[in-house]
Amino acid sequence: MVDVDINELFKARYMSLQCPPSSSQAKEFCEGIITDIKASEVRIRSRKPRDDAAFVRCASLIIADLILGSARGGGGWSYHPMSRSYFSELSFGYVAFKSIIDEMQKLGLVSVSKGRNAADANFTDKVSFRPSLATRIKPTTKMIEKLIGCGISVEAAHKHFPQQLPSNVIEVRGASKRFKGQKIKGRRLKAVKNDAYLQIEEEIKSLNSFLSSFQIEGGAFSGYRRLFNQADHPDFNYNKGGRIYCSGSHSYQELKKQSRQNLKIDGSEIVEIDVNASYLTILHGIKGCELPDGDDIYDIEGIDRRVVKSWIKSTMGHQDFHKRWTPEIKKDLSNEGIRLAKHQTYGFFKAPILEKFPCLAGWGEEDIGWADLMYLESKAIIGTMMEMMLLHASPCLSVHDSIIVRKSDSILASKILIENYQLHCGVIPRLHQQPTPSAVL
Repeated sequence: MVDVDINELFKARYMSLQCPPSSSQAKEFCEGIITDIKASEVRIRSRKPRDDAAFVRCASLIIADLILGSARGGGGWSYHPMSRSYFSELSFGYVAFKSIIDEMQKLGLVSVSKGRNAADANFTDKVSFRPSLATRIKPTTKMIEKLIGCGISVEAAHKHFPQQLPSNVIEVRGASKRFKGQKIKGRRLKAVKNDAYLQIEEEIKSLNSFLSSFQIEGGAFSGYRRLFNQADHPDFNYNKGGRIYCSGSHSYQELKKQSRQNLKIDGSEIVEIDVNASYLTILHGIKGCELPDGDDIYDIEGIDRRVVKSWIKSTMGHQDFHKRWTPEIKKDLSNEGIRLAKHQTYGFFKAPILEKFPCLAGWGEEDIGWADLMYLESKAIIGTMMEMMLLHASPCLSVHDSIIVRKSDSILASKILIENYQLHCGVIPRLHQQPTPSAVL
């Protein structure tokens, strides 16, 4: 096992295995690596032509993703879960994937940090474990030198290995769980292809096809996938979760908010229109409550708005009220320069926050959770994108609870976004725009 910084492993890039080599240099690079792999293999008989073509495709996709992972930073690690369900959409499986990685490791082309479970600290003789990390892989200097030898820099790799539009645009997962304080992501489940599935699939594929015809400068668009949660709930019918995610390296969604302001769509400047406190706004709409007065919903006299926002965000992302601040929230507040006094516990802020937002008082006791709020939010966002596409032939990109449009479309997009929140969530949202209107005029 390679001895590495655990924080680097947590930042590993997921291998979509949908980035084939497109340039002559990229194809030359992959062919060279594959030739080395074939020479290193120990086989009783040669592959049949059809099997050899499949092997070359598989190896090329693996090589491409490893190079793209090295360009991302954070240690340059990549990963792909070994569970059968994660290969169901691919033309190859775990055995082919692992055999190619093993050969590249033997050739000194990749480093591997094997997956493992982590032991929990306890005070008994019984040892318990919790799920931890999938196997991580990254190219060695030897592989990077071969890449550079073919005329490709690591920084420019995404131009030579472009992400393809996804063929499967819907993913469903079971409910996440807590294991000794750690959140474990819900397992991936097989999607039921009913009428709801087919309608959603048609929507996302039409958006992908339309938006891919525009040039996004400063970030990449490689197609959306819509992720649904809590698919093991008895009442699930593609109605929990449902945000859309843009996959691939250099995705515009991965950019920091400030950096997204530099994006351009077909050379036109953009604006990002954000819904202020989207989940909280939707909850008010569901329960028929009036939104508090003021431009900033998080404004409570005597409390830093960042504390209010963090308290609400952590609460509404959980199934109930917390008993204490989570380590993640404390770390986030600390990174923003906020040092909480000893008496400023999670419970200390509960009364003033619930006084301003009485609709939150029953959180965890009612049949409304974060996945329901996310679903309504996604309906409003995707409804806006579809209307912009179908009625106005105008591009509209999603960043979960905000949209990115051309500056010239900002008034139209704001109007449509408000209408979709009214339609799906029963509430008129407050919108913020970046850059601000005064800055873009």
